[in-house]
Amino acid sequence: MKPEDNSEEATYSLEDFQNQAFYEASLKFSEILPSNICIGVCDELAMNDVQSLKDKGLLAWDVGFKMKPFMGSVSYPEHRLLTVIYYGDGVIGRYCAGYALGCVNVDRKAVEVNFIDKRSDASEDLRYMFLPAIYEAWSTYTYALNDLFGFDINSFVLVGPVPGVRKYYIESGFTLVEDYHGSEAMVKTLY
Repeated sequence: MKPEDNSEEATYSLEDFQNQAFYEASLKFSEILPSNICIGVCDELAMNDVQSLKDKGLLAWDVGFKMKPFMGSVSYPEHRLLTVIYYGDGVIGRYCAGYALGCVNVDRKAVEVNFIDKRSDASEDLRYMFLPAIYEAWSTYTYALNDLFGFDINSFVLVGPVPGVRKYYIESGFTLVEDYHGSEAMVKTLY
């Protein structure tokens, strides 16, 4: 999992490892929410769903554009995270609810969210649960990296927070840092 790790013991991909951590978070949140939530790595099919939402005007950010190398959207592209959330069941139907884009930055000892985008017409159930679901998924993944591979990631960072939701972030346990490597950020300690 580390860039310099050439161990032959790992027989699974980084994507498989992420999906397992995200699956565990999905199970936890499916117990809390009235419908099922599925958090996973954004593959090609999920990317099509996300792009469809953007084309319909239901998302603010164009994640495909943000992922272009020249955009520099994440500080550590070698360990980028792109997560998609699906929500629903046989009663309300299942839909793509949004995504989060960021990275694990080993130099900064942080998992960083650069873009988080929930569809504008998501059900009321997800109103205050989208960020906690991403937090749970990414922190579960980060704890596994720390425990199994010796990483030392100790912060969850929302880079460049949107001013209108800072109060919500503070109420969720984040602290405003005015200069986080040249940008404002909301930071929460993982330990």
